[in-house]
Amino acid sequence: MALPLSVKVVGDSPLLRLGLEAGITDRSDLQLTPPDGTVAPDVVLWVAAQPLDAQEALRWRSQYPETPILAILSLPQRSQLSMLQTLGIEGAWAISSDFDDLEATLRQIVAGQTRWPLPQDIRSTPVPPLGFFQWLHQSSLVQIDSQLLAIEGQLRHPDWSWLDRTFMMGRRRELKAARVLMDWLWNGGQATPLLALAQPPAPAADPLTLSPTARRIRDRQHLQVLLWDHLTERLQQPLTNLTGRPLELDILRRDRQRELLAIILRRLNDLIADLQFSQLSAEQIVEKLPQLHQDLWQHSLSDFYGRYRDLQIDSTKIELASRLRDEWPRLAPDLAARLHGDRQLLLTLVHGLPVMIDGTAYPLEAPEAQTRLQLLLENLLLRLGNAVVQPLLNCFAEVTAIKQEFYDAQHLSNRELTRFRNQLNWADRWEQLLDTPRSIYESQWPLLYFTAEGIDRCQVYAPREQELQQLSGVQQTITLVLEARDAIAPQVSNLIRWLGSGVVFVLTQLIGRGIGLVGRGVLQGIGNAWQPDRRLKGDR
Repeated sequence: MALPLSVKVVGDSPLLRLGLEAGITDRSDLQLTPPDGTVAPDVVLWVAAQPLDAQEALRWRSQYPETPILAILSLPQRSQLSMLQTLGIEGAWAISSDFDDLEATLRQIVAGQTRWPLPQDIRSTPVPPLGFFQWLHQSSLVQIDSQLLAIEGQLRHPDWSWLDRTFMMGRRRELKAARVLMDWLWNGGQATPLLALAQPPAPAADPLTLSPTARRIRDRQHLQVLLWDHLTERLQQPLTNLTGRPLELDILRRDRQRELLAIILRRLNDLIADLQFSQLSAEQIVEKLPQLHQDLWQHSLSDFYGRYRDLQIDSTKIELASRLRDEWPRLAPDLAARLHGDRQLLLTLVHGLPVMIDGTAYPLEAPEAQTRLQLLLENLLLRLGNAVVQPLLNCFAEVTAIKQEFYDAQHLSNRELTRFRNQLNWADRWEQLLDTPRSIYESQWPLLYFTAEGIDRCQVYAPREQELQQLSGVQQTITLVLEARDAIAPQVSNLIRWLGSGVVFVLTQLIGRGIGLVGRGVLQGIGNAWQPDRRLKGDR
């Protein structure tokens, strides 16, 4: 029995690349190389862009000089095949072929042979007369469904005004009407299933038959691509702090903020790939969650500040990243307390588990699941970003070299820097003593997330009975005060309302009428005194 071939899939088309990886995972004779690069691939599967890029081919050829490369082309042309042969690529495969042929082609390439499909053979492949129109229909539905999913997610954000929500709901109705019309024109009125997580099929392409396991892997990977693409777009928008309280990220320049968040996102992607390759169970991932937090934080910190960078303070040379990593024991408990939903996020992206929202399990393709995962991912990114900046403020906040390289111009002076650090300290104390017990008592989790204007804060429901039982000291006192207020407030409000009604009655009915009678008597007395004067003038 032949050994499984180790395949490395590369290219700039993430959805097609993920589909090929899912198909490879489903076959026992093929296996994907681990993302950490510890195992050299037997063959490289290159998803070539259209039009064909010679520079990209040379890049992969130079990166894998001794490994055969098979180019994946949507519709090979004679000029493309000639270019690939000139650049030293061992073969090409058309994505319209069946997957068994791909495996045979890979083994042929690994054996030292070449495989070049003839253009006339591909052109002679029977194409259904309506293949192009079916492709156009499917592609249009993909765009409509993607916009519908985006609108569903936007409608669930708490920062939308009534007018914006009304506009978006109207836009949603228009898209749904357009979708029904498309189905009526091309599909005889039969509804087409949701396509937003699927790659638009090429004209006359035969779909790959996937097992349930491979289909779950494909859906999970497609979901990750959607989340990462959405978050990448968010990082290009303003990062203004709209939470009403200072964040550690505020001290960084805008370009440094985006750099740090992009580093964390890349490291999180590597972590998820490592967990998938290690094939850890859900229980093992939950057990290793503190270690995963530490690894993600340390790698992000080293990449951001420089793994081997030295900091000169007076006559002492300090390795910056190593010194900052020593702060982990201090900030680990606080970070873990703010990373709500990280367990759900990892289990969904690693194992494809459904998303639990208020006790209900939502599948990966549900808009509610995607919106919640996007919220959890953004909170994880921003909390880790704050945790990477926090040890720098604790250890080297006033070092001139650090200020010039990382800080925003507003915080360069010692006065503004000291004011910012004091605001951070007060905000942390306020959150620890008041906001945290209140959130626990109200079964709410505060999350940071991105909006079109910047970084904002929201609350989501989550049972926290166990944490409520563990509160003590001032935090427990706060919950007791809140409980007492909730118990007494209605009665006190009713009492004040009753007393207010009594006071109004006394003022209006008793005192008011008494004052009215007194005033009436005074006016009558003035009138009586004035009448004799008029009579005297009349007699004259």
